[in-house]
Amino acid sequence: MTRTIIPDLWNGRTKGLRAGENAILEMIALGAPLSDVLDRLMRLSEARFEGLLASILLLDPEGKRLRHAAAPSLPADYMRAIDGTPIGPSVGSCGTAAYRKEMVIVTDIQTDPLWAPFKYLAEPHGLRACWSTPIVSRRGKVLGTFAMYYREVRSPSRAELRLLKGTTHLAGIAIEKAQLEERLRQVQKMEAFGQLAGGIAHDFNNVLTAIKGNVSLLQTAKLSDSERTAITYEISDAADRAASLTRQLLSFSRRRLMQPQALDLNKVVAEVVKMLRRLIGEHIILETRYAQDALPVFADASMLEQVLVNLAVNSRDAMSDGGRLTLVTSRVRVGRSEAVRSRNRRPGQYARLSVSDTGAGIAAEHLPRIFEPFFTTKELGKGTGLGLSTVLNIMEQHRGWIEVESQVGEGATFNLYLPRSAENKSASVPAAEEPPVPRGTETILLVEDEETVRRSIAHTLARYGYRVRAANSGAAGLEIWRQHHESIQLIVTDVVMPGGVSGRALFDQMRSEKPDLKVIFCSGYTDEILGNDALLRGNPNFIEKPFAPEKLVRKIRACLDGAEEELP
Repeated sequence: MTRTIIPDLWNGRTKGLRAGENAILEMIALGAPLSDVLDRLMRLSEARFEGLLASILLLDPEGKRLRHAAAPSLPADYMRAIDGTPIGPSVGSCGTAAYRKEMVIVTDIQTDPLWAPFKYLAEPHGLRACWSTPIVSRRGKVLGTFAMYYREVRSPSRAELRLLKGTTHLAGIAIEKAQLEERLRQVQKMEAFGQLAGGIAHDFNNVLTAIKGNVSLLQTAKLSDSERTAITYEISDAADRAASLTRQLLSFSRRRLMQPQALDLNKVVAEVVKMLRRLIGEHIILETRYAQDALPVFADASMLEQVLVNLAVNSRDAMSDGGRLTLVTSRVRVGRSEAVRSRNRRPGQYARLSVSDTGAGIAAEHLPRIFEPFFTTKELGKGTGLGLSTVLNIMEQHRGWIEVESQVGEGATFNLYLPRSAENKSASVPAAEEPPVPRGTETILLVEDEETVRRSIAHTLARYGYRVRAANSGAAGLEIWRQHHESIQLIVTDVVMPGGVSGRALFDQMRSEKPDLKVIFCSGYTDEILGNDALLRGNPNFIEKPFAPEKLVRKIRACLDGAEEELP
């Protein structure tokens, strides 16, 4: 039978194919996701021939199995069934093509021996022909396979063979580029980890040096009461800096649960200023100017504290020879006309915190990058490059934004905008003086695998009158429970412990035997590690590590005296 091709129609199809191929090349060049590129490529191929069902499988990193990548028109059940197909000398069309590194043409799936063990997968979906060709890199490495299916017995025409070759070539470009980019990301990630490790090691070593030095003074020097008090405050400050660094890392990775509450921004800044004066040193003058009235915001206090600390540290490092750090709070209203000038601005009422220094300033070429993770202009080991990334992260979590003004030699100003919440008159009421830490006489079972933490908590509880039985694991805790369960009224337990018995499982077993048993859970792990036990974080009987000993004692007393809390 002679087939007539109308020239204009042929030219239209050719132009359409070229336009489609150009569009795919543009997607590859612009870095579109590999899945989108391959899906578009398969749809373009299927448009060429009526009845064609196209698919791409990718070879796994071990080079042993083919994994589903794109098949827009093939039945989903079929693609799930062949996902993970091994490659070999007689494994259908695709597995064989990848193994042989050559095109495999199967005109009838039902009779071809290559498909004998697998034809039951294709038969329910009416698939009869499958032609497959390996996708290879420029160095000859197999990356995957491109397959053309039909629901009829047939051999490929010359045009279809050209399509097999052309599509395979395009797919190879896309896959190889994606794999190279992934390897580059891994290299960059490792470099970032190295830089991060250097900065974190530097910061933690400073903290440990301060702690060990002050402890040594307490142990060996003859000190007056005032000197001893000053040194203990220095140790406490160093521990706070270590906790602050941990919060910074968790905030940066979005691993820490945000705990917003009604706050007065003026009060938050005033509280942090006490610490900042010690942090920046005597060579820098710290000035504050507060808005006349309260600035109510709905925010996480510790996260705002972290923002201020990070900005203050940056300013301190920019003023090595001394200078002035100024903190200003104010009320601002952003109108619609102002909001359109910046993609970050939004109309509304805001509390603004301005942090200004008289330091070296930021070079114009660095300004666009200052919020990038791990970007830093400091010397190796002098910073992690996470400070400003963390600040931006926290502001975005609070639905706010940051604007930066700086010139080299003229310092820098960071303007932070937080949505103002409804007026909270109680925020301006001075907090009542905290009552003395309450004492007790009850017996407490303490389960904590870290020895130094266990000893510290046990000493604190004993100092406030409690009788303590301590265990270093869930199994050891159960053994103590069996012997002394009648006298134990509360258990303080870490959530994650070695040995296969979690704190939650331990308490559940004990409470099944003693329904009125009380509990305090504690942990320093992120939600990802806690898993289902992360729900405990929302319970009043949970305390986050690190914590002040007095805070734990108050929580224990409240738990023993109060009604049983409902656990998740």
